[in-house]
Amino acid sequence: MLEGQCASPGKVRGKVFVLGSSEKAPPEYILVAHSTHPKDIYFIEKSLAIVAEEGGILSHAAIIARELK
Repeated sequence: MLEGQCASPGKVRGKVFVLGSSEKAPPEYILVAHSTHPKDIYFIEKSLAIVAEEGGILSHAAIIARELK
């Protein structure tokens, strides 16, 4: 079970893709990362949702999640 703050409300279902892994990203995925960086925008834009270990509602992942809805 995961707990944390929600930066942008919504519900999705999909496979998990861990940022930085050697696996190929599935067609529809939930991006899981320690934190996000602007260089990760390719993976962020294609994801259904973002789960970040580090940061709060003002982190890069949260701001991008709200911008991309």
